[in-house]
Amino acid sequence: MSESIIFIQKDEAEFWAWITESFAVPESLTQNPEKTKQGYHIFSTEEVKQLIANAFEKGDQRLADMLLEIVSQPQQISNEIIRKSMRLKPGEYMKLLYLKLREKTSFSDIIVKILAPKAKTYLVSLQEKYPAKILDNSRLEHLRNLVESWSDMSPDTRSRAVDMGLRDYEGKDNIQLEYPYQLDKIKTPLSDYILNGLEKKLLYDGGALFRVRSRVYNEFRQRWEDELKENPLGELYLGVSIDPTNTSRLFFQPNCILRSFLAVEQQQNLFEKYGEDDLISFLNMFNVSSGLKKIKYLGSETEGGICDISLWIEIELPKCSVTIESAENFFPKSILQPEIANNLNQDFRELLRLAESLGKKLGLDFDKSFSNENERLLKVDEGDMLASTSAITHHVNSTTWNDFLKLATQLSKTPDEFLAIKKINSCRNKIGGFWILQGFVEDMVQASVQKRSVVSFYVSKDVWRFLPWVIKEQNWYVVTDEYLISNQIE
Repeated sequence: MSESIIFIQKDEAEFWAWITESFAVPESLTQNPEKTKQGYHIFSTEEVKQLIANAFEKGDQRLADMLLEIVSQPQQISNEIIRKSMRLKPGEYMKLLYLKLREKTSFSDIIVKILAPKAKTYLVSLQEKYPAKILDNSRLEHLRNLVESWSDMSPDTRSRAVDMGLRDYEGKDNIQLEYPYQLDKIKTPLSDYILNGLEKKLLYDGGALFRVRSRVYNEFRQRWEDELKENPLGELYLGVSIDPTNTSRLFFQPNCILRSFLAVEQQQNLFEKYGEDDLISFLNMFNVSSGLKKIKYLGSETEGGICDISLWIEIELPKCSVTIESAENFFPKSILQPEIANNLNQDFRELLRLAESLGKKLGLDFDKSFSNENERLLKVDEGDMLASTSAITHHVNSTTWNDFLKLATQLSKTPDEFLAIKKINSCRNKIGGFWILQGFVEDMVQASVQKRSVVSFYVSKDVWRFLPWVIKEQNWYVVTDEYLISNQIE
């Protein structure tokens, strides 16, 4: 009997047996079964036949049956496609996500682009290592052809591959949200921020003093406020984009969609309650659609009569950048966007206006009360967004506000004065809630990436016989970075 190759790992032995059309036989069936570290011998059909004959000669029926079981199950070549998934380290996942977004494709296709060259190299090294065993081997050629055509899998097959890290379908530029903590502490700041964003988009915020609110608006606002407090993450999605100048940085943008559906009967009820003109003016501020067709809503005068409609509006939350440091580590950091800084400044000016106005009514010297806080504001360069917002935060969080509002409450006598205090406190909470929300976004991005660090791809069944060893040798952070550098987009 010729000298056989010995493998320790079962999967390696089975692959070698498959590619040489041989059989992997445990050492325990051919040598001392008491041996502590067992391996696998690779035997040809003739060699296994001889082992079976020897077993019968010795009267060892059990050994003969076990060998017959092995030799009766040859593994044929196959063109079957299977789906496999890998859990990656967070930094590795983020690198692949960057590449996926840059090339506007799926994880499946990205994995193929990276793994196919590695698989080809492995097959070359295999033949160089064992030239006498697999020279002109038809199964090796079969594997080469499968790897070569890997990227040419049918679109129908790929379209069924839903990236485990993405919502709904491959190629989408957002990931599912996760938040690892109790949401009670964020419900109010999140709801307030989204609804304040809605008011700014509709020009209903405090800065637009002469804008008359549609009466129906308050009803819709209350609906959305109730929905947000009941399920604060229900209408949020986390958009992802890349920094084209830095292959180790991505941007995450949480967005909230406020939507509603109005059947004909509901519209008619609102006509009766608020008047047709009021409802029309409110709905025309939104993207209004009937099915998939956007319409100009004219109420009862709409062409074809009143029809069921949908309306929605999208509110952006604070943006977050993520820097990928290594295969294991990434760091989310909130970005202070100019629009948000402007909104904070606008809210702060409204807060000061309300407080000064109330102070005059009650005989309180607002400027004197806040002299220290105001002095700090004057020292800040208005062009420095971060310094400006930091000074605003320091002002709003000052205990002087509590003293001022306490004294104002003691001096107030009319409902209008108490209402003014309520507005001041609400405006102050709105500004303070922004910083709570920034921390929430960072935590949400962190948790979402950690949860989604799984990618899946399609591969031929026979290529998968050896591909796990190729994957095992890869540092996905490094190989993806190499691919990004070698395929720079001008």
